[in-house]
Amino acid sequence: MNLGLKDTPAWVLGGSSGLGEAIAHALLDEGAVVAISARPGPRLDQSAADMARKGKVVKVPLDLTQPDSLTVAHREVADRIGEVKIGVFNGGGPPPATVRELGVEGLDEAYRLLLRPAYEFLDLLTPTMTSGGGVLLFCTSTAALEPLPRLAASNVMRAGVTALVKTASRELGAQGVRVLCLAPGRFATQRVEQLDLDAAARQGIGVDEIAAATQTEIALGRYGDPGEFGRLAAFLCSPMASYLTGSTVVVDGGKSRGLLV
Repeated sequence: MNLGLKDTPAWVLGGSSGLGEAIAHALLDEGAVVAISARPGPRLDQSAADMARKGKVVKVPLDLTQPDSLTVAHREVADRIGEVKIGVFNGGGPPPATVRELGVEGLDEAYRLLLRPAYEFLDLLTPTMTSGGGVLLFCTSTAALEPLPRLAASNVMRAGVTALVKTASRELGAQGVRVLCLAPGRFATQRVEQLDLDAAARQGIGVDEIAAATQTEIALGRYGDPGEFGRLAAFLCSPMASYLTGSTVVVDGGKSRGLLV
């Protein structure tokens, strides 16, 4: 498709693996200029090298657990690809835990991983976007709309990000800035593999049994392919979705049972 993204500067967090990597590939396929950020290491180097075969991509190391890391990374991204017009906030999730297992320290850690940097990301990018429009896409989870067992931290913090997005969309719409959530269900990523391994260990059965049982709850009967997620993200960030803001778009193969998801 031609989504009208040619030469558009885009910044994807968590862009070296999983769903973030899929988004970066989809944006490159549409001709965007993409900066990917993730913790420094071989994985980031290899992902950037692979993507360079498709188009212009730069790698900007980022560790969200380090103070001021987003500010420093944003400065480098702007210097290398120009003012960001598409910002994708994506990252890993906190470890599985019940509410009682989580504890105050676990809650604080999840806040520092998911909610605080989401606000910082928005705060950094919107000043330059308000002069000419832009899109901020926050990858959350269906846990924000339908809390999932043993994912207490993710349930709470993803819901917080969703509320932030809805609030910001009302404030920034008049300046041409669209703010959205994209909520994945079960995709074939390392994160989902780890969740299945956790469930298998607790139940004393094989991980294949866990995956098979989970897939029976999905209308399409399978886990999603990350490429499917990436292509939808690219569409949402494009002028083709220009009247969409403040929404949470659920992509879960029909697993959610609520009428509004």
